[in-house]
Amino acid sequence: MILLLLLLVGLSNAETHCGVLGPAFPQPTNLSASKSWNERLSNFTKYIDNTLSLGHLNNQTDSFSLNVFSMHDDNNVIYDYHYEAPGLNGSLGPGKELNGDTIYRIGSISKLVSVYLFLIEAGFDALNERVIDHVPEIAAAVKSADSNNVAVPQWKDITIGALANVLTDFSTDALLRGTPGLPKVNGSQIPSCGLRGAQKPCNREQYFDLVLKRHPSNAPYSSPIYNNMNFDILMAALENMNDNATFEDMLSRSIAKPLNLTHFGIKKPDDSAGIIPGDAKSSYWNTSLGFGTANGGVYSSANDMAALGKAILGSKLLSPAVTRRWLKPTTNTADPNQSVGSPWEIYRLTEPRTIELFTKAGHLGLYDSSLILIPDYGVGFTILAAGEGTLDQGPWLSDLITGFLVPALEEEARQDALSKFAGKYVSASSNSTFVVSKKSDGKGGLLVDQWINNGVSVLDTTIVKPFASDLSKVGIRIYPTKLTASCSSDGGNKTCDKTSYASFRAIFDLPKPEVLPPPALSVFTAPCEKWSTVDGIPYGNIGLDDLVFHIDEKGVATALEVRAWRETLKRVV
Repeated sequence: MILLLLLLVGLSNAETHCGVLGPAFPQPTNLSASKSWNERLSNFTKYIDNTLSLGHLNNQTDSFSLNVFSMHDDNNVIYDYHYEAPGLNGSLGPGKELNGDTIYRIGSISKLVSVYLFLIEAGFDALNERVIDHVPEIAAAVKSADSNNVAVPQWKDITIGALANVLTDFSTDALLRGTPGLPKVNGSQIPSCGLRGAQKPCNREQYFDLVLKRHPSNAPYSSPIYNNMNFDILMAALENMNDNATFEDMLSRSIAKPLNLTHFGIKKPDDSAGIIPGDAKSSYWNTSLGFGTANGGVYSSANDMAALGKAILGSKLLSPAVTRRWLKPTTNTADPNQSVGSPWEIYRLTEPRTIELFTKAGHLGLYDSSLILIPDYGVGFTILAAGEGTLDQGPWLSDLITGFLVPALEEEARQDALSKFAGKYVSASSNSTFVVSKKSDGKGGLLVDQWINNGVSVLDTTIVKPFASDLSKVGIRIYPTKLTASCSSDGGNKTCDKTSYASFRAIFDLPKPEVLPPPALSVFTAPCEKWSTVDGIPYGNIGLDDLVFHIDEKGVATALEVRAWRETLKRVV
């Protein structure tokens, strides 16, 4: 009864454009062969060229490499673009050109690498363990700490997951800022190590001495506060869990070698392999972060960043379930379109529908970097920049590539789905017909033109009819669930016909409900509640919205199971 009420509430209050969060269509699987996609990329190249020539992007002192990759493509990248700034003459090795193997510093993308490594080595559940159980320096300090003190971090309440989610209670790294106007402090209060001026990088003892003197910025699990130290503590915990194996050793054995990343790591590469804007010191090319390496010390090429992104999207080093669990927000920010993960910086696009971008940005010295993953499409972007203006250049490039290519990806996914699923499906033994429209209204999901089971339209059933006076205004869309299966020989006991299966769910669109005039809100009268209606009314233990397409070896649907009606309809058009 509760599920029935939820479905009816969803039907009566749903907005026309409201769908379920996640992909509106199956992921496009052959972008490289798509004429329209390649035309879009060609136009994108012209757009960047023009933007640079007009000076809208820094065309003098900032070099950059960007690429696009797909988890479904055999090639490591499906597009790349490299720009050598004339003002950075000499930044590359003798005779070298900027390309996908040129090495940059990736700054805080190192935090993402560290969490990825933790999940591979220790598993997702280990994030729930307490920091004090794995970091002896902090455990010892807690024994003598005053828990009733607003100046003392509440370490007993902080898990390793809180470190990854930046939901701890202390703020960022203790670096000497030297800001004019502040009172003088005695020498014991000035950090003796760090990244400023002539300071040397902190070793482990110095690092924890700084950490344990920091004041908390908030109560644990209150609000995300960006933090560098979290990820060095996380790595200390991981090393403790793995018999003191080093970050470098674990990074090599669990990520670099399995993915064949040859231009990636924490050791400074040969200068001729990288891009060095200015001198090696001022650019931070050769700056060691010491014990802080896990939060910002990794080097990588654009090609290896793409390989890393493909591995995450394609679940090469983690199970698909753990990958899906990881690619989720863990907390929110004051911006309704920005959330935080572990340690994802998650942005929500609201046009043409809600699309989540799982990103991690980094900045170190004269280097800026971004890794952008879009699970809805199985596609990602890499942007690596070097030069004097990269703090602005990197975000501009991220906006440019997402603004230009995300709409193209949505259209590619839509057209790919139409070519594979749109058509008429009929029963050979009953008056049952299901028609997936060959047209699109530019919104999410595949439109259903007709759905008749045993001579009765689904719209005439008690599911919909009581809640819409005009059935012509009711729409049906179907969305992929990401549940798929392939034919298997089952140990030789079954003949495999190379058929695969893709699960979809039907969503009903009704006109927007009437709402009260201001000051009344429409928060409760017109929410987007489609998520609460899926599988809402079961018949014989199968949801009425439960659909499964049969797909041939070319990826084209040949039949449709309307599962609650226990029928399989053959595709005839």
